[in-house]
Amino acid sequence: MKQSKLLLVLTITFMVASEYLLADIIPVQITGNVTSIYEERGFTLDGSVEVGSLMTGTFFYDTESPNIAPPNLSNGIYEIISVTMDIGNYGFYNDLSGEPPLFTTYVTDPGYDLTASDSYFDGVFYDYGIAKTYGDIEEFSVTKLNANLMAYNSEDVTYGQLPTSFPDISAFWRKEFKVTFTELGEAGTNGYFAILGELTSIQVIPEPGTLLFLSAGAAIFLRKRK
Repeated sequence: MKQSKLLLVLTITFMVASEYLLADIIPVQITGNVTSIYEERGFTLDGSVEVGSLMTGTFFYDTESPNIAPPNLSNGIYEIISVTMDIGNYGFYNDLSGEPPLFTTYVTDPGYDLTASDSYFDGVFYDYGIAKTYGDIEEFSVTKLNANLMAYNSEDVTYGQLPTSFPDISAFWRKEFKVTFTELGEAGTNGYFAILGELTSIQVIPEPGTLLFLSAGAAIFLRKRK
């Protein structure tokens, strides 16, 4: 019975990995730690985010996404599929119905930049002590997610195409993430908060080729044992 359940799990894993391979979709996981928090113009968070809090995030892109950089720009700019960041009790996501986030590879200052300007979040914040959610002022708000890495050496960065893997985080001298939320009104900016931090890891997950190899090998092992 246990072997049957394990084989089922491996089969599902194999199917998911195969789908990633066929669609050329790359899932990437990032982690980081909060280094500073800004709460301005009456906005405060719920206390679940502090300096040192963990950020976990994922983003997905298609390696066949075309380079949409202007002809006079040597950097690569690509539309990607989705971005999420979770910090404390808050989950931040790009709006799938809005403008897609962008992934940029820099040539002159080698590195990667991920930006999602059309985003939203789940969670409760406080506007001068009154509990609110994103939906309470959705019409007058701007949420932006950003992850930025600059490499020590240009050879650590892939130009002209989206990368299928990343070097260890130690290869980057700048490794930052940032979440900002701004309420806009007739008089300009009303409430505002920002969460800034340092990225601690970036890696492709799952690694589709490795996942296929392991699941296929484990399936063969189980079959031999039977």
